[in-house]
Amino acid sequence: MKKATKTIGITLGVCIVAGGALFGAVQLQAHEGAMGVTKERMDAMKSFGEAVGAMSDMIKGKIAYDGARVKQGAETIKTHAGEKLIAFFPEGSMDDHTEALPAIWLDFEKFSNLAAELQINAVALEAASESQDTFMPAFIDLTNTCTACHTKFREEQED
Repeated sequence: MKKATKTIGITLGVCIVAGGALFGAVQLQAHEGAMGVTKERMDAMKSFGEAVGAMSDMIKGKIAYDGARVKQGAETIKTHAGEKLIAFFPEGSMDDHTEALPAIWLDFEKFSNLAAELQINAVALEAASESQDTFMPAFIDLTNTCTACHTKFREEQED
């Protein structure tokens, strides 16, 4: 049992650090001047980041666990994941404002699979929102998907 607890703790720690690095600060300069589908996807990603940030704060104990807020955050992510997320990235939608890498269109199948996985994980997180115990593993699955996508398909951000 100690090994399982240690593994969960390590995984949780990695997710919290990754979540903070990926979603912590909004890069407002990058968003200035964005238009059309680029702005739409940046707005969606910002809403993802805000939802994940609030849930990270619950895990860190900075704020009390709030199942309704988890459910709301999961709904936000679910609404913009899957096919909707894929639609935010039409071919040729690179411009000076985007943090998306050309790798999205070079491996669109992988990107599409991660978008679908994000939606599945958001649905699972929404269902797990009733209990802090079921919330944590569902949140880890969701943030692992975010990390996998950002690692391959998002420009690294400077702090």
